[in-house]
Amino acid sequence: MTPRQVDEQHAHIIQNADVINNHPSAVLDHYAAGVGALHEERYRDALLHLDSALDAGGARSETWFYSALALMRGIRPLRHPRVTLVEVDRRLERAGDLPAAVVLRALVADDYTQAWRRHTTLPADLNRLVSGLGDRERQEISRHVPAPESRVWRALQQRKRRG
Repeated sequence: MTPRQVDEQHAHIIQNADVINNHPSAVLDHYAAGVGALHEERYRDALLHLDSALDAGGARSETWFYSALALMRGIRPLRHPRVTLVEVDRRLERAGDLPAAVVLRALVADDYTQAWRRHTTLPADLNRLVSGLGDRERQEISRHVPAPESRVWRALQQRKRRG
């Protein structure tokens, strides 16, 4: 093979690589990347990916729920500024009737208002909703929104132990 043929072959390989890698962002699944980052507690990355998924038209209930969970950044609601919790609430409202979103919304409200100081038991309908969550959902919420004094958080933990 002459040097010129080798150069032509290298050019052909480079062109093929360029064609393959022309649009790497098109194949990136922002939802999956966001949920993965959330599970690794990389909250900023999770939020960036989930917001990109929402911007790209991936406005599923689960995407809104996970973006709210990422926005909590592993910090209990009581320690967040009100403006953050208003945004969390807005995202959870967009998640609609997704049971995990309803439970997370109740947990945020219970801890932020410290309702657990005035009431010791959960309303029956919320208790049923917590009971109906899957193990993964209960673990995700209680892991990323620690609020051990909250009635909702304790109910999530009790179901986890029973399961």
